[in-house]
Amino acid sequence: MLLMADRLDQVTSFLRRPDVNLCFQIHPNQLTIPTFNPPAEWNYWWQWSGEPMNASFTSNVLWSQSKWQLLWFYYVRDSTPDWIREHPDEDTFKLIPIQLRKLIDEARTLQLSRAVDTFGRQSTRRKFTGMSPKKAHEVERMTQYVSNVLAEDSPESRPQHAADIGAGQAYLSRSLRDELGLHVLALDFSQVQSHGAARREQASKSSDNETQAGSLDYEMIAVDSNSLISATEHWIQRRVHGCCLNPCPTPILWVALHACGSLTLDILRAFILRRRQNDQDVCWRPSAAVIVGCCYNMVRSEDRVLTRDDIVLSPNHLQLAAQTPDQWGTSPLKFDETVLAIRKIVWRALLEGIMARSEVTQTDPAAKLEIRRLGRLNNDAYTDRDQFIRRAQTRMGVDLSSQCSLSERDENLERRLEVFHVLRCILGPVAETFILLDRERWLNEQLEGTNTNVQLVNLFDQNSGSARNVAIVAMTS
Repeated sequence: MLLMADRLDQVTSFLRRPDVNLCFQIHPNQLTIPTFNPPAEWNYWWQWSGEPMNASFTSNVLWSQSKWQLLWFYYVRDSTPDWIREHPDEDTFKLIPIQLRKLIDEARTLQLSRAVDTFGRQSTRRKFTGMSPKKAHEVERMTQYVSNVLAEDSPESRPQHAADIGAGQAYLSRSLRDELGLHVLALDFSQVQSHGAARREQASKSSDNETQAGSLDYEMIAVDSNSLISATEHWIQRRVHGCCLNPCPTPILWVALHACGSLTLDILRAFILRRRQNDQDVCWRPSAAVIVGCCYNMVRSEDRVLTRDDIVLSPNHLQLAAQTPDQWGTSPLKFDETVLAIRKIVWRALLEGIMARSEVTQTDPAAKLEIRRLGRLNNDAYTDRDQFIRRAQTRMGVDLSSQCSLSERDENLERRLEVFHVLRCILGPVAETFILLDRERWLNEQLEGTNTNVQLVNLFDQNSGSARNVAIVAMTS
């Protein structure tokens, strides 16, 4: 197994490769612009991607599906879903250019495993009601993991207090209180979410007469590093009377179930600041943090790369980091959704090319240029290409019929767009691997000398729908 530093170095080198970097920097829409010239670095796959996939008999297996599906099957060949009965064999995979196969192999090798970690036993004390199956899975797994974290402390140093940051409807907050007997502070910036959490709390009180060992307080704040420390400070002073007279700081656990964008970094910066302070200067201290991040596209520019000056992550890197091609075939329905999603990407890119090639006539003389934004269309708009073009014209208030034939198709370009999009999605998990390893290294560096252990933990099962399933965990060694 690669050491963290070695893997981060290798991932960085891979992402900096010209052929890989260009896949992130160039958007599929750009491929349809008349002036686009494919980079020479893509020569090993560009010509192949546009050629028809002729029915090829290889080892007596007929494979005539689209090339993007062939790439995807190659990517998941060691874990092909059981429901898929017909898939290409190893000889058929040789239809893919060898250099492209090597690229996919390297991407697969470098990305972090997302197999869910095993720990402890599942909670059986009470049912998790009012949640989607995905949310119930996340709350139960997070609660069990926190239970394991607490069990590693001695009874006298074990935290009895926790702050749930970005608590939303406070499902996790109530679980930590009810399952583990913790005193919990639920923090969220949204008045709607906080009021919803309060309503659910009142409903649970009226239907549950069981005595609760813990407690739950709500506070609505815009969370950043400073406000998190301040809110925790005021709360713990109210909770633990005379805490500043205690010889040892009161230990507190911080948790966040999907902290959006830079909120993950804000929490960790507050954790670092407080862990660095001397015991005699503080009346409380975070003893552990279990933070699951999400929404990389909302990360502030200064938070994209933390430990290296030889790589820049673009917005495209952050968008693609959320891709989970491993999950595309988990069920027939999921695969059908993937096929539709790829069709949307391709047809919208082709529309961009039509707009670029055509002298567009606006059907509404009073319309402004911004009406050319297509926006979201219903799925039935993508039933066939002509219907899509007609819907698009109506939505944007333009007439393309005088400049292009609606039935005109460039199938070579369509195939290239499909292959390019799928290739970008295959590279996406490597970008997420960089983000996670970079954060892990940074937090280790910042907490050096504070007796704190940092690790990445696969908390959730991605098959449950929890695509962002990795927690960054910091706890007293």
